[in-house]
Amino acid sequence: MPALQELATLDAARLPGAAELPYDDGEPMETGRNLAQMVLLMHSLETAWKDRQDFFVGGNMFVYYSPEQIRKNNLRGPDVRYYFFDCHGPRLEGFALESSTKRYRPLRPALNGDLPCEPLGLSLGVRRSRYHVIEADWLRWIGPTGLVLPTPEEEAEMERQRADRERWQADVERRRAESALRTAEAEKTRADAEKKRADELEERLAALERRAEADARGNS
Repeated sequence: MPALQELATLDAARLPGAAELPYDDGEPMETGRNLAQMVLLMHSLETAWKDRQDFFVGGNMFVYYSPEQIRKNNLRGPDVRYYFFDCHGPRLEGFALESSTKRYRPLRPALNGDLPCEPLGLSLGVRRSRYHVIEADWLRWIGPTGLVLPTPEEEAEMERQRADRERWQADVERRRAESALRTAEAEKTRADAEKKRADELEERLAALERRAEADARGNS
């Protein structure tokens, strides 16, 4: 990223400080739903990338990506791609800048309506879900596997459910082991009883044989 490299080589004293650079337009979000939608996208991406150190997530703010832009106080955003979502529609559209024509072209949606975001390796799609006690159609980040990137609350709930499943599975395995042990003990008891009866029968037969032999000797 040449602009970032150029910025890193400049004397910080020659550039405006954070207090001098506007970072928003001073206008509040249209509704609480709009604010919640922005926070949902930010938090779910931060949660999914919590082990990475090569990204920054922001919302409703200006982006300064060039030292020259900072000097001229140019608040124009970088030409990458734009997505428009009407949370009350809901309607999702996306546009990407073509380098050859310098014109924006509509992004082609998938069969389910999701729009690709190749630079992030993700997609954006509308999913029915519950966020901040609101059950609605929310714009969500979609991972490469087609699953929604969870919010911190959803991830915590998933972990709780996973722990519950593991406890249930451990309980099932314990009960299965106990049942197998009872079966083995019952089988051993049955085998011991069979062996005892066989031994007793063998002893009786041996006694009969000894008596028969004694009788034969007496008669002779």
